[in-house]
Amino acid sequence: MIVQLLIGALAFAVVAFLYEYSRRNEIALTWWQWGLTILAILYSVFVLEVFVGFLGEGAVQAAVVNGGFTGLFAVIAFVLLGRFVFKKAKEV
Repeated sequence: MIVQLLIGALAFAVVAFLYEYSRRNEIALTWWQWGLTILAILYSVFVLEVFVGFLGEGAVQAAVVNGGFTGLFAVIAFVLLGRFVFKKAKEV
């Protein structure tokens, strides 16, 4: 129960950090960029919940394999977001 609350708090903190980062660096994001960001965060929450669920059931090997495989896609999603969405445009 506590782990799920921590995962939710972490997801909220990531959204708050990205909002503050985009505001501070004057990055104007469109609705679809925020939509992709929220989807990536929700997918990461899903991956963490599956990992914690498998650990709670005692299936450590399944948690590591499933968490590693699906977590790879979450890492790739955040790298792409950082590279293409939250990158400050170069001033000409």
